Amino acid sequence: MKKVSLPDPRQFFREATPEGKLRVLVAIAARAPSYCNLQPWRVKIAGRTAEVLINFQKELPCSDPKRRQLYISMGCFLENLFVAAAAFSVRFQFSLFPDPLLQETHLARFVVTQFPPEQQEEENCCRGAIEAIFNRRNNLLPFSAQLPPEGFLKWAQTLSDNEVNVTFITDEAQRATIVRAGADAIRDALAQKKIQKEFQEVIGHSLALHCNSAGEYSFVQRVLRKLLIASRGHTKSFAEHQQRIVARFLRYTPAFGIISTSTDDIAAWVRAGMIFEKISLRAERKGMQTGIYSFPIEIGRHYEALQEAAGTLFRPQVLFRIGYSKSRPHLTPRLPVAHLLVK
Repeated sequence: MKKVSLPDPRQFFREATPEGKLRVLVAIAARAPSYCNLQPWRVKIAGRTAEVLINFQKELPCSDPKRRQLYISMGCFLENLFVAAAAFSVRFQFSLFPDPLLQETHLARFVVTQFPPEQQEEENCCRGAIEAIFNRRNNLLPFSAQLPPEGFLKWAQTLSDNEVNVTFITDEAQRATIVRAGADAIRDALAQKKIQKEFQEVIGHSLALHCNSAGEYSFVQRVLRKLLIASRGHTKSFAEHQQRIVARFLRYTPAFGIISTSTDDIAAWVRAGMIFEKISLRAERKGMQTGIYSFPIEIGRHYEALQEAAGTLFRPQVLFRIGYSKSRPHLTPRLPVAHLLVK
């Protein structure tokens, strides 16, 4: 299997222009997770300004009809962009939805007010936060029974406010409820031929077009692709088979995180994505792993089981696993930065 190439953080110091330095930040931020690894972010760079745009050709109307997962993915990208900028001591001004008339497509404006001094050392630029961005994976493999540290969970819960609620589920009975909701959700999703067809097309073809190594599918994507092709004409049996597989890996989860919001709109989805990525990167630096799982959020009313487990009336937006694992999935490929830039 080919190795996924990662951007070189030291290239930031070699670039002589603001545009070149911003391209490096974008390449690093693009390691963000995205729904089915579709990478919907596009960026227009001019001088010290980066306009963050959304590519709606990457939407999945059957499994993500409201575009919730697309905007959550964009939130993860924005958080990575902030983290990368801070790692290089870049000062910036940021505005979300800078043009109200283009709110759906023009997500954010990122304006650099100060780059770091030219004499800044390169040695530490790829440590800490940048390494966390590069090492983070969406891990749906079995986790050990070890719980995340109480201090970490308390820190993550401080990200809650009047509009966002961050909750962790460690109780065995409540975890079992989430496992059932997660397994039933993928059964109900894949029982729909239109969703099966959508996943088959996306997983089979989307990454092969421009990625650095098209063969580098994540564990779940590779399994799904093989089974989707083999299951043609057997929708019900395939859906039930996937239900059993998902229930198996979800059971090996010591803690589930649920991010819920008071409103169910674009701004809430973006913020939920940013909070998830903030938690995920800090978990990576603490030796933990995370895995986002979207089916109970999107399919039917399975999100109500998450609401009950979290003890909230807010709308669940992100469900993720968190814990420790000796097994790490392969890094998934990303589009070359040239394919992310628009003129």
